Amino acid sequence: MAGTKAFKDVNPSFTKEVVVIDPVQTTNATPLVAYSIPVKQNRAITVKASFVASVSDFSNCASGDGTATFRRQTGNLARTNITTAGLLLNILGDFLLSQPTVDLVANTTTQAVDVTVTGKLGLTVNWNIEIESKYTN
Repeated sequence: MAGTKAFKDVNPSFTKEVVVIDPVQTTNATPLVAYSIPVKQNRAITVKASFVASVSDFSNCASGDGTATFRRQTGNLARTNITTAGLLLNILGDFLLSQPTVDLVANTTTQAVDVTVTGKLGLTVNWNIEIESKYTN
């Protein structure tokens, strides 16, 4: 993916990976998978996606992050329920009514964590995203 930068640190107990996605663009309120992280069997992973989102003319902007933990035994990947929704989400911005948002989804077809962003109806939103993942080895 153009504009992607990555850093990886591996030690005996876990691996930490940071990926920067710059830029991703959404039109309207259509969800877009910005990045996917494959998860092998018998692993646990925590993913944090931090973002800055702005309308193409910079009339509105938002920033925030979402964090979730996932596990995969020998079957399908699942998001654990740390909160009621299983996602800790924090967003600040000046969009009217609702903010653009990020979601971390357990994709059981690909067995990957999908970092999904959703913009606003009638607007083109540009996203700069940093994704940090930590998983067991």
